[in-house]
Amino acid sequence: MNKKEILENLEKYNFYHRIRLNDEIITPGINRAQISKNLKLINEMDIKNKKVLDIGCRDGIYCFEAEKLGAKEVIGIDNDISEAAINFLIPYFKSKVKMYEKNLFDLTTEDFGKFDVIFFPGTLYHLRYPFFALKIVSDLLNEGGQLLIETSILLEDKDRAMLFCPTGKEGPYGSTSCTFFNSKGLIDTLNSIGIKVISHKLSLKESFLKNFLKSILRIFKIKTLFGKNLTSVCRGLFYCKKDSSIINKNDHEYWNFSHKRHSIFQKESKSYKDFFKGRNEKK
Repeated sequence: MNKKEILENLEKYNFYHRIRLNDEIITPGINRAQISKNLKLINEMDIKNKKVLDIGCRDGIYCFEAEKLGAKEVIGIDNDISEAAINFLIPYFKSKVKMYEKNLFDLTTEDFGKFDVIFFPGTLYHLRYPFFALKIVSDLLNEGGQLLIETSILLEDKDRAMLFCPTGKEGPYGSTSCTFFNSKGLIDTLNSIGIKVISHKLSLKESFLKNFLKSILRIFKIKTLFGKNLTSVCRGLFYCKKDSSIINKNDHEYWNFSHKRHSIFQKESKSYKDFFKGRNEKK
């Protein structure tokens, strides 16, 4: 494909990612600083001969990077598939990447099996059911498999596991951005489903002064200033591995299956019986 044909194709489609096509031409997508950080981590991961899933793939910048790094199979899913990727980028690169218009919540191991590597960038904070989403991701990942999560992170209550779940105009980004874990909240949640966080970095953080002023205003219940939300968030990049041995088996059974935990406790615990006996006597 010559330069004129490439430029004609660029005019046909809308692009989200800035993807280099050759020494002269890059697709006219959005230049987000976080994307280069994600790509840097991907290049540090063990991708060669691995089966890779990219959740929320859009134009496929991470899919194509995985293919360059020697992945044996790359699948991308998005609930609004990119025509630019399907009709132009995949043919242009003569790529074997496969993309499907599919919602994460509809994805099971029956669709494509399990994966050695999963990319999950820029998606979690858009999901209304985050715990279910993370459970699905864990189920799709092979034991010992690698997981990259990049998402927006709440910069508040750092010592407690927190999830900020706004609706409408209550959030810092807009109505479709509804899930903001703080770092501890996300790490603890991942541990509970057998995903061990190996490393994580926060980026695009606000200055100390700006964050301090926001915290003062929130003390007085002020949520917005000049039309801007005062919730403090940044971006977080988490490198993880599947390790089912870290799961608390009793809690896992309690959350996911039927169980006898309450019955055993009631039967064996004298204090439990005394507690209810005392309450009944007071009535």
